[in-house]
Amino acid sequence: MGVIIAIGGINIDPFANDPQIGRIRRVFVLKEYRRKGIGRFLINKILFDTRRTLKK
Repeated sequence: MGVIIAIGGINIDPFANDPQIGRIRRVFVLKEYRRKGIGRFLINKILFDTRRTLKK
């Protein structure tokens, strides 16, 4: 069984009047895994997947 070491996501910004505007939410990396590029990778993956989804 694996261990979750990082988590994050994105949703439509409820305060913007544009469904194309998102808000990155709840990004967290376990302390012992920080400063290893995992958070940066996670943010980049969230942005990549969001851009790909919005183009459909």
